[in-house]
Amino acid sequence: QLVARAATQNVVVEVGSTIARVAAWLLSFVWALISFSLDLVTFFVPLGTTLVALSFAYGPSLQELWDSVYLMFLARPFYVGDTVAIDGETLVVDRVGLMSTFFHTIDGKGVWRRNSQISRAKIVNMHRSHHVLLAQTLLLRAGVTAGGGG
Repeated sequence: QLVARAATQNVVVEVGSTIARVAAWLLSFVWALISFSLDLVTFFVPLGTTLVALSFAYGPSLQELWDSVYLMFLARPFYVGDTVAIDGETLVVDRVGLMSTFFHTIDGKGVWRRNSQISRAKIVNMHRSHHVLLAQTLLLRAGVTAGGGG
């Protein structure tokens, strides 16, 4: 299970380093604008207008991205290798990605779920549960008697 948690941490580190690189590029771009004595207001006003227009066009995709980032960095309801019940379906976590997570069921079927769907679902993590009660239904034929060995 330690290896599974390390795999999940590797995904989080990769996404975090990608976000850090994008932020570094943006800061470098602003620094370049300042160093060439360009007026930032005349540059950022049209850029802001364009960003507002794009937010309407790509709003659902950006919301899905935010839900995925929230699930991976803030909530962290499961790690690779954990057995979870998502909306009543028992699954084992195989891979956690930025936009989706791959699970397999108890009988071995592979299941992809979008992280935005997972973040809105009811999740029960079996590895983080302290007490487990197993209920078993036992069906017996009517002709079976107790203690009849003979």
